[in-house]
Amino acid sequence: MATPTATTTDAAVAQPVENREHPRLLLTDQRVEEIRQLAKTDPLVARQIEKLRENAEKYLKEPPLSDAESRAQRLNIARAVLGRILTWGMIYHIDGDERYAERAREELLNACAFTDWAPYQFLVTAEMGTAVGFGYDWFYNELSPEDRETIHQALMEKCLDYAPAAYGMPGQEKRPNWSAVGNTDIAHNNWNQVCNGGLLTAAFALQDEEPDMLELVVEGARKSLPRAMEYYGPDGIWPESPTYMSYGVMYNALCIALMEDQLGTDFGLSEMEGFDKNNEYLRYIFGPTGVAYTYGDGGPTKDAETGGGVMAAWLIKHFGYDEYISLYRERLADAQSKPLGRYSASLPVGAANRFAALLPLWMPEGDGQEEAGLLEELPLNVHKRGVADLVFLRSSWDDPDAVWVAMKAGLNGFAHAHLDLGSFVMEAEGVRWGVDLGSGKYSLPGYWDRVPGGKRWSYFRMTNLSHNTAGPGDQIQKEDATAPVIGFFDEPGFAAAVVDMSEVFPGTAEKILRGIALIDDQQVLVQDEWVQPSGKDPLVWRMMTSATVMLSNDKRSAQLIYDGKQLTARIVEPANATFDILSATPPTKQEHQNSGYRVLTATVPASTRDMTLAVLLVPGGGDGEEPEILPLEDWESYTD
Repeated sequence: MATPTATTTDAAVAQPVENREHPRLLLTDQRVEEIRQLAKTDPLVARQIEKLRENAEKYLKEPPLSDAESRAQRLNIARAVLGRILTWGMIYHIDGDERYAERAREELLNACAFTDWAPYQFLVTAEMGTAVGFGYDWFYNELSPEDRETIHQALMEKCLDYAPAAYGMPGQEKRPNWSAVGNTDIAHNNWNQVCNGGLLTAAFALQDEEPDMLELVVEGARKSLPRAMEYYGPDGIWPESPTYMSYGVMYNALCIALMEDQLGTDFGLSEMEGFDKNNEYLRYIFGPTGVAYTYGDGGPTKDAETGGGVMAAWLIKHFGYDEYISLYRERLADAQSKPLGRYSASLPVGAANRFAALLPLWMPEGDGQEEAGLLEELPLNVHKRGVADLVFLRSSWDDPDAVWVAMKAGLNGFAHAHLDLGSFVMEAEGVRWGVDLGSGKYSLPGYWDRVPGGKRWSYFRMTNLSHNTAGPGDQIQKEDATAPVIGFFDEPGFAAAVVDMSEVFPGTAEKILRGIALIDDQQVLVQDEWVQPSGKDPLVWRMMTSATVMLSNDKRSAQLIYDGKQLTARIVEPANATFDILSATPPTKQEHQNSGYRVLTATVPASTRDMTLAVLLVPGGGDGEEPEILPLEDWESYTD
């Protein structure tokens, strides 16, 4: 995809808007007064500010953060600095309590005294640049000239001096481990958005003192951001997982907001295909339990953390999605009933929900009486296209016990990807029956070695052997394979998709297809077809689950039980296939041990004849007629 051109002005002549007062990065004295007034009429804004006050007080009791932590902790330390500075800054400007300004000054000068901001892990540099950049601007009037000079020098020496090399200028002594111009993962994935965001924040903070640096960074960012943003197209699907989508979009939003705020233009960035569809992604990626489909290196992200966050507020505000306001505010109200940063037990204080202080700037306005009707208008079943092709099927939007299935297709080889093509997750009756374990341990040797045959693919959670897919014996999927969705059906009583998996296991069959269907909003059919298989290996179907599993005497059906709820799995075809239960324990003790999980398998003996393996998943006691099993190429006839 081509880099977008400027929509209102060219980067070479774009000039900062006329505002020489501080604060000016997103927050101004006028905006502060508007937030104060809004809090008088909008209960969600008032509640958010009160929760920020609570956090601001909590942060006052914490000592300044230290850079003496392990290298692995440096990123969380930087995030905690950011969370503290933004929180103290917003509440100081609203309330005028000098304690917050003094404590922020202490934290800023402490961060500036760190030996470095970890340019060998430039995400740390970017988050520190964001924190100190906002701190310099938001507390500029409370800092002495000596303090300002100290912070100015730190922003340059520990962050912005690396920008020329990052944006491709030759002959630079200071070189970070991130480049906006290289052909590496981190030039295209979430690193792109985060690193650009940190450099832009720091550069805008010093726009009066370092105008040449601002011009360099703006020009570099506007040219390099599209290298990541093109992967949102065409349908807003981020291939790294919802966890990294949240991370990347938040910083991408910050980049666009700062450019518009300070230059009056975002150079057409927000018009890139798919970026405006992130809100739809956030609606579909969460099951009825409120937990996301955690494909790739994702974690168990909950709806209140992502869909109810600052990023979603900005998307609604920026793109004018008024139809999302009621739903957003309903879910935010639920999230506000819990402490900010409640998922933060292992993080330094301030790191969790570190951008929460920006929410009053972008809060979609309402009076607290909204009713969420948007979900009823959205299609229940969709195919969302992208590098990661995702299919979502569900029986209802408003039933917490609804049947919901999500399946992943597309490309195996993107950053943070697992070998999970054709994998699915499933919920029914408020239980996630088929689960994705999520990321492995990032500290494992060779975890990032994604080349074919790389060490990453020896780890259990990274391979198809831990995912809900099917394959020949214990073979792993081809590391750079593509599996496109070749059929999608959405008719009353039958919603389904078919994926061509032929490239995923080369040399094992002439054609490999996988279909998944939601039938009568009750039953889920998973059907695998292998045409002219080699006959060397059995066909093994897998589903990871935390449920207790009991097999029938003939091993043709399985009863899954979790928290008093039931799911029945039945093999419909072929007659010689049987279920078994395997351990989810990985081959090494260094990996996550997956305690409490097990793998339900269905195996068809090796054969050179065409194979069709059809497994029916039925919530409850397993009642209901078995559907007629048609070849996947004939699934369209189900809709006649």
